[in-house]
Amino acid sequence: MADGRSWSAKVRIYRAQHLADAQLVQDLLEQDGIPVETRGISLMGLAGGIPIADAMPTLWVVPHNVDRAQALIAALERWEGMVASGLERAAQGEVGPDET
Repeated sequence: MADGRSWSAKVRIYRAQHLADAQLVQDLLEQDGIPVETRGISLMGLAGGIPIADAMPTLWVVPHNVDRAQALIAALERWEGMVASGLERAAQGEVGPDET
């Protein structure tokens, strides 16, 4: 490991849906100064041979960064929900381009 810590000294804080999802969240956390370790990327090709959830990338941080990381992830998920809701309303014609 680059930081010299063992794997057991870290806490899993996120299971990504795909590699781009993992990279987005990792970038968000690292921009806020939280070092992140991504695990499981090499397992993605085994999806189907092992349970899908076990083949998805996971993000890990040291324990003292867990609360801050979870707060940032929750904020990202709220933002994504608002964007999706706005796009859905626009697609249904409920709002005009100026209102999204």
